[in-house]
Amino acid sequence: MRKTIVATLAALVLAALVASAEEGARAPGDQGDLEARAFSGERTHRRRRALLKALGEGAVLVLGSGRTTESDAVEHRANRDFLYLSGIGDPDCVMIITESREALYAHARQKEREIWTGEHVYPSEETTRRYGFDGSYPTSAAKDAVRDAVSGASRVFVGGFSDAQKKEWFPEGTKFEIAAEAIGRLRQVKDTAELALMKRACEISAAAHIHCARAIAPGRFEYEVQGLFDGACRFYGAEAQGYPSIVGSGPNSCVLHYDKNRRRMEAGDMLVLDAAGECGGYSADVTRTFPVSGKFTPEQRRVYEAVLKAQDAGIKACRPGTTVGQINEICKGSLEEDGLKKYLPHGVSHWLGLDVHDAGDYQLPLAPGMVLTVEPGCYIAEKELGVRIEDDILVTEDGPVNLSGFVPRGADEIEALLAKARAGSIEIAPLPAATPVPELRRHKGRLY
Repeated sequence: MRKTIVATLAALVLAALVASAEEGARAPGDQGDLEARAFSGERTHRRRRALLKALGEGAVLVLGSGRTTESDAVEHRANRDFLYLSGIGDPDCVMIITESREALYAHARQKEREIWTGEHVYPSEETTRRYGFDGSYPTSAAKDAVRDAVSGASRVFVGGFSDAQKKEWFPEGTKFEIAAEAIGRLRQVKDTAELALMKRACEISAAAHIHCARAIAPGRFEYEVQGLFDGACRFYGAEAQGYPSIVGSGPNSCVLHYDKNRRRMEAGDMLVLDAAGECGGYSADVTRTFPVSGKFTPEQRRVYEAVLKAQDAGIKACRPGTTVGQINEICKGSLEEDGLKKYLPHGVSHWLGLDVHDAGDYQLPLAPGMVLTVEPGCYIAEKELGVRIEDDILVTEDGPVNLSGFVPRGADEIEALLAKARAGSIEIAPLPAATPVPELRRHKGRLY
């Protein structure tokens, strides 16, 4: 029975994606170019110089990319600060940044291993040039280089090393300072190349939300929705999910980070779908809530429209000078007007970028180039009625831009999408080629 279900689901996913490809609903194939611009050697060099200036005179930065996993079946996920400052996602790399020199350390090339793992970053003139360092060297020389670099430093900033590794790598008595806070402030304001990747992640996630609506119906399983969603993200070019997909129906709609996704959906359920793809390391974070029956009941619509109203109020407040705390209070105040504030147990915003809950200072007022979520919700457990609506908002001088606003949000729009899905008439337009961020600011999202 299980094999039959899996085979049927696989056939459904394949048929749906083949149909999309035949209709021309494909990614434009430019994601590699977008990633190359976001992590060019010149761009990452500027980031490293800006960081060292922020750390102060006499500072030394030693940053590791993370260690090799024990199994080839487990994909390495680089330290996000290391990735931001270098564009390198390989394990066991180290960078040493001083006022006079930027050095990269990586495993020496092992040609005999490349048949298994492909080519990785290794010390060479090409590596030095490509990533904008002054030199690249084998990791076997890294420990001595670290000790030499920190011996005369007035301040030593470290990241990507465990406590055990610090004892192994650094001279006894070294006073460590954490680099993450300063790097986080740099990461908090995105440049145009980063925003192009985030825009693409949102476009892919929007297409996947629309695509998987065909599996939302009584008698279907949560994992069927997840299967269509995750598959569509890969089909459109996402290299990973931004986080484990949350597909919660009925009582599971009231579990904030539910990710088992095994329940059979029933008539009258609400389905919270919180899922997004990742492009070039940058994640989207999008949530929509669907009535499994295809139509909201009066009570479901009342709660849904109250959450939508709160989200609209929060999005409109995403302007330079506002704080995340103020946005949270605005959303809560809106829900209080509808008697639902007590059903919102979480904050409504977080920074978004290389991490789905990205680095950054929540005390800083919003500024152009920042990207944050706005995600109010109501979770009425006694009624098994959960609603969350989440979008990714770019702050600009002209006002907020909803990067993920391509997914229907209004209650009537949600019902219309489900009706189209059941009629087999969902159309997903081809993803557009990359457009400059200034153009995006004017009309490529929903400008409030």
